[in-house]
Amino acid sequence: MAFFKRIQKKVNNLWYPQSVTVLKPVTTREVADELSALSTVTRGDTYAVMENLGRVLSNYMGNGRTVKIDGVGTFYYTASATKKA
Repeated sequence: MAFFKRIQKKVNNLWYPQSVTVLKPVTTREVADELSALSTVTRGDTYAVMENLGRVLSNYMGNGRTVKIDGVGTFYYTASATKKA
């Protein structure tokens, strides 16, 4: 479940949602433990795959590709610019 709180912006005095996290971040080891409990793969094997996932995503995305992982989501770069006087 996602958590949000209302924040009022001083610039335009309007209210906007802001996401809020709870507790500390879940670690790679905790995710690997959960995944291994749900499958026939050992925690060590799961951890090794997860540890290398960032490198694989970086390689594909560095070549201009979008990466879609079923059940997880789609990874892609975005860009934004701000006007500075």
